Amino acid sequence: IENEDLSEALKDCEEFKPSNEAQVVEFIELALNKVLEKNESARTNVGVLMYNAVLKQKKFQITSFTSALKKTLEVAEDMAIDVPKITTYLAQIIAPMFQKDASVEFLSEACELVKDSKICADFIAETLTHASKRLGHTTVAEIFKASKLKIQDFLGGVDSEYLKEKVNS
Repeated sequence: IENEDLSEALKDCEEFKPSNEAQVVEFIELALNKVLEKNESARTNVGVLMYNAVLKQKKFQITSFTSALKKTLEVAEDMAIDVPKITTYLAQIIAPMFQKDASVEFLSEACELVKDSKICADFIAETLTHASKRLGHTTVAEIFKASKLKIQDFLGGVDSEYLKEKVNS
């Protein structure tokens, strides 16, 4: 993916022969974390790779991807010390996975353990913002709704004042 060759990266994913699911989760988690401090293009490329490898071509199971994202989100608050824009960076990875032909229902489970934290609200807000820049607000809202997701489910750790501040910033 660092060479910006999606077809080669997908071929590498296909050739990856893990002996168990834990290795797949570890591989995906490494891919997510490796690009966090790189540039936006690298993060977007990993998101495009994950969309193709997980949602479109099903080279990896969605449960593996969800587990890897969940693990990353669980430590995101601690990682924010070294990577202050972690929610923005994770959003740049996830935004390309918003496509009309795919569900983003995995977000609910991935955020399960952090739903009552501010980091979850930030992550979802950033993800929807970045996805909307790519596809438009209406399309993203349709994908979110078709995935049976409700924004309120991700906002347990914030109050209305925080939301107003986030929207206005």
